[in-house]
Amino acid sequence: MFDKNQDSIANLEAKLEILGKNLISDLDDAIDKIKAEHAAKGRLKSGATIKRVMREIQDTVSRWYQYQVEHFQKLPFEYSKGLESSIFDLTNGKTEKIVKNAFSRLADVTKLIGQDGLYNRVVGDVQTEFDQSKERFENEISAIVIGLKNKQKLSKGDKASLAMEKGNIMATASLSGKTTWDEIQKEYDISKRAFGKRINFVTDMFKRKIIFRDIEHSYILANYGYSKPAVILAGSVIEELLRLYLNYKGIKPTKKNFNSYIQACENNGLLKTGISRLSDSVRHFRNIVHLEKEISSQTSIKKVTAKGAVTSIFTIANDF
Repeated sequence: MFDKNQDSIANLEAKLEILGKNLISDLDDAIDKIKAEHAAKGRLKSGATIKRVMREIQDTVSRWYQYQVEHFQKLPFEYSKGLESSIFDLTNGKTEKIVKNAFSRLADVTKLIGQDGLYNRVVGDVQTEFDQSKERFENEISAIVIGLKNKQKLSKGDKASLAMEKGNIMATASLSGKTTWDEIQKEYDISKRAFGKRINFVTDMFKRKIIFRDIEHSYILANYGYSKPAVILAGSVIEELLRLYLNYKGIKPTKKNFNSYIQACENNGLLKTGISRLSDSVRHFRNIVHLEKEISSQTSIKKVTAKGAVTSIFTIANDF
């Protein structure tokens, strides 16, 4: 732990404790509602019950990770060596409790519907979803920490210009995304509404909100020269869109990772080869996430690459 971040870390820990309890309480309410609905329709012991519960559990963990990012961004953290690992150590401990409670609810439901053995068959799929949510969370935290480090590296004379630039960024980001999407439309000739129609296979409103938000943030970061976090966010958006699109098409990739999603799209003719290469490039650069992997200026991500990663989101969306 680092003294200058001690208060923020304590604040984060306290907030996560409350969030964890609220999320599990909400999950219990949702499961009770599902059981009541299915019991009334005589479907309590059907496969539909376990599918609904699995979806609620997966959404709960996804929200858990997203809430952590949102609260982390609200706190006045300063960059220090080991900040990233300190945050992960804290959140991993809290996450273990959430996951343990989630799996306990899943086991209870499989027993309730009289299919105890079903738990062992579905737990792997649920864990995979958890792992993907964790990866997206770690990428976002890494991007934020990189931004803090870049800010700290600025000389004293540069800080005034940074303050003006930051003011411009925050002003752009604070207008409910409208100003940002106006700029996106000018540059990429696609409105927020048109993009929303392209991704109509994303029916979960929470996920749609996160996708729109991350596109806005990656666009802003790329334009202001924060290339690495921009590519991380753009890559995460593309990965999630490909995953959801494959699910919508009823296609199961060989593995649940970015590379397999790209391969599955290519094999099934869902994306043009050139567009698949764009996805592949974003995956390659997004893998240079941790600071120790950026070993030279040749492996550092340039602004043109960040802009290209954002462009890839809209290019790929044209094939959905």
